[in-house]
Amino acid sequence: MIILNAIFYTLFILAIGYYFITNLQWYSYKLNRVLFHHTKTWWHFVYFLLPFSIYAFIDGMSDYGFVVVIMYLGLLYQWYKGLDKPLVFTGRVKRFLQR
Repeated sequence: MIILNAIFYTLFILAIGYYFITNLQWYSYKLNRVLFHHTKTWWHFVYFLLPFSIYAFIDGMSDYGFVVVIMYLGLLYQWYKGLDKPLVFTGRVKRFLQR
């Protein structure tokens, strides 16, 4: 179960990072613009804060954090399919993913 949770934790971090780097790319890598000038601020709650909070709570209380990750990956996939400007893998994005 520990290995399963470690794998899904890594997937969760990569998925959250994908959402984050996509938003940064849209707003010229300026965190201030992403946080305060985003046209759909509610996305931050639905795709970042809420999943992170639920995952932290469930993973802290039980060993079923992987269920939250599976649900989040499905939610993020639906978000991705609705985008008109998907992530472009530029040099900055590749450096972000290498860390």
